[in-house]
Amino acid sequence: MRISLVCAMSVLLIVQSILPIYAYAENARVIEEIVVTARKKEESLQDVPFAVSAFRGDDLASAGYSELSQIGRITPGLYYETFDRTKPQLFIRGIGSRQYDAGSDPSVGVFLDGAYLGRFGALDLNLNDIERVEVLKGPQGTLYGRNTVGGAISVVTKDAPDTLAGSIVVEGGTSAVSGDDLFSIDAAIGGPIFENGSTAGLIVSHRKRDGYQPYQGFSAVGGSEDSLSIRGKFYFPITDELDLRLTADYSDFDGPPLVFIANSQLDDGTIQPISGTQLAPTPVELDPYNPALNVNAFTKKETKGLLARLSWARDNLEFHSITSYRELDTDELDDLDGSSLDILRFLANEESDQFSQELRFSYTTERLNLLLGAYYSKEEAMREDSLRYGADDFLATLFASLGLPGLDWTQDIEATSYAVFGQLEYSISDNTSFVLGLRQSRDEKEGQLSGAGLAAFGLGDYLADIDDDWDSFDPMISFRYHLTDEVMTYVTWASGYKSGALQYLAILPAAAQVSAAPEESENVEIGLKGTFFDRTLRLNAAAFRTQIEDLQALRVEPGSLIGVPVISNTGDATIEGFEVEGEYILSENISVDFNYAYLDATYDTFVTQFGDQRGNTLPRSPEHSWGVSVNTYHNVGSGQLLGRIGYSWRDEVFFEADNGELNAESGEGSIEFLDASLNYEVENWTIGVYGRNLTDERYVRSSFVTDGSGIAAAQVWSEPRTYGLRLKYNLGER
Repeated sequence: MRISLVCAMSVLLIVQSILPIYAYAENARVIEEIVVTARKKEESLQDVPFAVSAFRGDDLASAGYSELSQIGRITPGLYYETFDRTKPQLFIRGIGSRQYDAGSDPSVGVFLDGAYLGRFGALDLNLNDIERVEVLKGPQGTLYGRNTVGGAISVVTKDAPDTLAGSIVVEGGTSAVSGDDLFSIDAAIGGPIFENGSTAGLIVSHRKRDGYQPYQGFSAVGGSEDSLSIRGKFYFPITDELDLRLTADYSDFDGPPLVFIANSQLDDGTIQPISGTQLAPTPVELDPYNPALNVNAFTKKETKGLLARLSWARDNLEFHSITSYRELDTDELDDLDGSSLDILRFLANEESDQFSQELRFSYTTERLNLLLGAYYSKEEAMREDSLRYGADDFLATLFASLGLPGLDWTQDIEATSYAVFGQLEYSISDNTSFVLGLRQSRDEKEGQLSGAGLAAFGLGDYLADIDDDWDSFDPMISFRYHLTDEVMTYVTWASGYKSGALQYLAILPAAAQVSAAPEESENVEIGLKGTFFDRTLRLNAAAFRTQIEDLQALRVEPGSLIGVPVISNTGDATIEGFEVEGEYILSENISVDFNYAYLDATYDTFVTQFGDQRGNTLPRSPEHSWGVSVNTYHNVGSGQLLGRIGYSWRDEVFFEADNGELNAESGEGSIEFLDASLNYEVENWTIGVYGRNLTDERYVRSSFVTDGSGIAAAQVWSEPRTYGLRLKYNLGER
């Protein structure tokens, strides 16, 4: 079924007509205003003329959500799963990216305190001392610009407090898999450092988890973690009009990757591994929570960041300068065949650094808000990938006879981005306004790609220089109309763009010099945002239609002995849908959060080696998803008891464009999550318990192509039921 914008608008009007605006009932509690910076200024969530989901950091922590990927189960239209901590699978409204190499960029931009995170390995953040998370739906071409063809996620950390304050949080827990214990400790302190109002804050976090995929015969355990993160924030008021904010952060992650588990088509011989060696795992080896491997796999990740924000304000004028520098270093080893046979290993190392500078000037009057800006970034990335054939692979003999260790590729890439942008918002009347935004972008990528060991297959080793550049003009226009002081409707048209991509694991020398064109999208959205019943109900709804051209994807084409990976523009797609989310305060002690998303995401054009995939559903695009959570608040003794139970359901998804026709296991059926938490706050203390995935839903997060057919043959499995105890002590107010 395909929903039209006309029908969706009719639904919105019906909703508006049946929800009375008059006072509904006397209630001491009302909907709290959520202030966001989705449009690079502080404003109410209810005034933003496009769909945004926002979550307070303290609420996420109380619910037991500690990783950014976990908000996928409570955000309509967001699919966020991971292969591991360096390979996120992040999609908004069906648009995302499966790549994780140095020559490609995410289709959904992730921003930390306003700074763009360019590399895939930096996207899966820990939610330590977070002020809020904002999920912006649809292309954000004007203000965010770079590589936000599908949407953006903005993570805002807490500022240093004005008075001496701090906290210490200790957490312990376990999961349904025996031996999977977890422990974490977060310590934060901050306050004034000089009499002129300067403040400083520091948070140190340590997380340790034993893991839920113990490798048979090895000490490594998939899903385990040993990490440390440190963040310092400083605020300096230089004058009454000028101030400087500095942030420095460091994190170190060490933990084996999640294991690639061979599916049954590998077991019955339907699919051959990349080498051609027959793989026949036993049922024991196919157990995703007790896998049999022959490699002591690992994932190591180190990030460093510096950010300086200089702000000046006088009367109705403001100026902001945001300067960011980030480094990322990842090192990993995977067993690609997912069995006890020594067949195929994958090694990767990536080092990157990124500098960005954004300048913004704004002018505000009673009816006019004008913002002008410029953006520059430069990123250098070196990535090395290697395939090693083991003793159980007949190709090992070939490589040994040639004195070769295996196949090796490198990407040495420099990416530069420039943009100028502006946005004008004008109030035509007290209840009507329009917004016009424009952005001109230019992206340049140059570098050197190489392949070694390919001569053994008659393909030829190579060293190729490549450079390409792309320009994009992305406008946006929006009209907003307030039906009442509490109810706003809007219509927004916006375009988005993601820069082109260079090749990854290119087999043929000629293929290494071919780049993929940029992705481009256009989105029209009609929405309603309002609070009703004396501000006891917040209801936000949106209907949208997105057309995206030149989708980029890494495909594996069949080769003589090995598959031929190619990054190319696979086709165009049309995405239509409807989303609704809100909060309802039933009484002084009970409130309900709810959300629903309908998604019809299909290919308009897409021809592969398997045939025409036109009309098929885009990967990772569930048709229906919804969730509801009940929150309770009770005064108990001298403290307050806070409870939450949340249920969410997601429709089936496909991992490949064939929609399961070639491999029925290349996807996952509908799944449900049940989460719960209970916290007791008394004076400066909070003690809480939480449970994630209480029904112990075990499902396939994603699939991975391990052979030359292009058919997904190995799977990555989910976290089991996990629960924990959390103890927090507050020093002052943070």
